[in-house]
Amino acid sequence: MRSRLQLAPRLFVICSALSYTVMWVTTIAFVRTGLGIVGHPDCQQMIGGPLLWTCDGMPMAILVYFVNTCLILTLWAPVMIAAATVNVVAMPIAGLVLVVHGIGIVAWIYALVLSVGWLVQFANRLQQRA
Repeated sequence: MRSRLQLAPRLFVICSALSYTVMWVTTIAFVRTGLGIVGHPDCQQMIGGPLLWTCDGMPMAILVYFVNTCLILTLWAPVMIAAATVNVVAMPIAGLVLVVHGIGIVAWIYALVLSVGWLVQFANRLQQRA
């Protein structure tokens, strides 16, 4: 049986991959459907940037902040990187974008490889039982 210290990195990678997937699914769902934000009476589009929203009502405000974070880290990532080359103020956001994608993409690929390995083991067990 493996100790917790041996399982912790694998758990971190799987959680990172799931978080990265949720971030992209949220972005795609918002772009396709609006997630109830577009057209809501308490929510309006921010003047400073397209596809970024603000909301006055508390339950919707949490969803709007989460969606804005997902949009900035995914859809607007190239813009943030380009802005950091011109404006030093955008460097922390660009660094965050690079870290999120650096960890997220690697974790997602590793989780995909683990999933394929589990499927192969499962298929081998089924074949041995037959």
